[in-house]
Amino acid sequence: MRICYIWVENFKNLNDFGINLRNDFKFRYDSETHKLSRCKQAELPPELLGDNILDATAILGINGAGKTNALELTCLSLKSSERIKTPSIIVYESRGKLCYINNTNNEINTDFPAQRRDDHKDLKDLTVIYFSNVFDENQLDLGKYVQDISTNLKHNRKKNIFEKKEPGSDIATQIRFIRSSQFPKIKIDTPRTFELRIDRSVRATNNDRIHNTNGLISKISTLQNMLRKRTWVTEAQLAAIAIQGLVLYQVLAEHRENKSLTQQIDSALYNPGHEDLTMREALQVARDYFISNKNLTLGGYDGDISRLIDIVIALEFHLGSMNIRIDDSIKSSRYTFTLDFNNNQQSPYLELSEIIGIIKSGSMNWTGVSSGQKAYLNMFSAIWSTLSKVGKAKNNSGTLLCIDEADLYLHPK
Repeated sequence: MRICYIWVENFKNLNDFGINLRNDFKFRYDSETHKLSRCKQAELPPELLGDNILDATAILGINGAGKTNALELTCLSLKSSERIKTPSIIVYESRGKLCYINNTNNEINTDFPAQRRDDHKDLKDLTVIYFSNVFDENQLDLGKYVQDISTNLKHNRKKNIFEKKEPGSDIATQIRFIRSSQFPKIKIDTPRTFELRIDRSVRATNNDRIHNTNGLISKISTLQNMLRKRTWVTEAQLAAIAIQGLVLYQVLAEHRENKSLTQQIDSALYNPGHEDLTMREALQVARDYFISNKNLTLGGYDGDISRLIDIVIALEFHLGSMNIRIDDSIKSSRYTFTLDFNNNQQSPYLELSEIIGIIKSGSMNWTGVSSGQKAYLNMFSAIWSTLSKVGKAKNNSGTLLCIDEADLYLHPK
């Protein structure tokens, strides 16, 4: 499947507008004569496209010219054509034959062999992906059939915090990409450090008070404070205490209706008279719960939750292996830690990013890299992750990737 050409009478600030997507031919529609023509053009060098890319098109123009509108038009025309309320034409190649969809009131004459199609069935299995590095909360509504992996959508404040999502966070996807065979091909340096920000203690919310779990949440907070006041608490222990409490809180917040679980966690937590101050037993209760209920999710994560909780239980050791150190230069209710990232080291960096993605009140970001490098890594990792899944789909007939503001923050050397 190759998309060749899209024409529209008007769309936003685009009038009598056509966009060519083929590498070897240029198409043109004359709205006065109703003639659709094509002419041969010089192809891009094969080494520029590689083995798996058929065509590449760049949309150039001054600010406000309509570059983003052209991408929006492309996405909607191919996957949500019913939303285009103006005459339009799509030319594509399917199984070696050129076809066109004529959504105008006129008969079209072509100067090349082409078959007319009256519906979009041929385009059903075409995957369309949209990505933009811009984060201005001006999110495009591209419909449910376009895979929007843009920064705007990922950080949309209106999204449900309990909805199903990809494991972990942006940095989790980036770590997977760094560990892949494709990462060396983009020729950028691997980040060497990352920053971890987490709340010092759990705090009960109105929801907890309504569901009568605020007493249990208070118990976790009290235990965190007691653990922190012990003599010779290391920085790895401080971070582990905070994260372990936040993980327990997330378990209780989402699964508070399970009275047996809440009672077992309550019994496993510190009680007056107990000598051992630890959250290990309570976390083991949570781990066993998810082992017995593998279909359940936590914080939108639907992977192996029991595996992550095992990491949480041994978190002090793992954080120590990452050379964790605290940044206490600014007074805050949150901890800020800096840790080393070594891709050749067998530390659970990916699992840590997934855990931080679950607990909501924490963040994990690269440090020591420029904004351009972060944007670069974000773009390629998001595209790589999406294309990896598309490649596994049996019915995929092709993929069209639309990148908006591809040069944003990408400074030349």
